[in-house]
Amino acid sequence: MDSRTTETVPMLADVRAVAGLLGCSANHVRRLSDAGRMPKPLRVGGLVKWRRSDVLDWIANGCPRAR
Repeated sequence: MDSRTTETVPMLADVRAVAGLLGCSANHVRRLSDAGRMPKPLRVGGLVKWRRSDVLDWIANGCPRAR
């Protein structure tokens, strides 16, 4: 396997990556999260991250209220 052509996708996504998946701003992602309208993020040290699979499943299910 050629490592130059192998693309790895991180399992955790930061607010910018989630915003990219949703096609919205990072501030909108923060508002959705604060309102409980999306999967709950993980706290990694001082960072806020989402499991990429949780976000993709949430999108596939029509973005229902998560909490």
